[in-house]
Amino acid sequence: MFFDSEFTALTQSARLLSLALVDENGRTFYAECIEAKTYTLDPWLQQHVLPHMQWLTQPDSQATFRHDAHSTAQQSTWVFDTEPHIATALTEWLSVYNDIEMWLIARHTIGCYFANCLAVHCTCPPR
Repeated sequence: MFFDSEFTALTQSARLLSLALVDENGRTFYAECIEAKTYTLDPWLQQHVLPHMQWLTQPDSQATFRHDAHSTAQQSTWVFDTEPHIATALTEWLSVYNDIEMWLIARHTIGCYFANCLAVHCTCPPR
């Protein structure tokens, strides 16, 4: 599985901008956080990251949405919503796998939204 994410900063108070996963069969998950439209971003992110976003740069993209495309070869899920809804969609997307172990440096940013956090000592800040 390949994983990529963008955050507002590399700090404990970082907020999610986007999240992308692709498995070895081409099944994909891509999400952008609608709340990011209100975040203050540093000039580097504005110049190098935002132009590559699908929806965050669109002035008329105020509504949330989720799109699931199914075909015989792969499944794609695209989400433009709040962090809790992205976490729910990601949990559903990951549910087809028997075993999942992900190590994230910025785990606290999305980990606390998972209903069944498996961390022995969860240090996610309360939301």
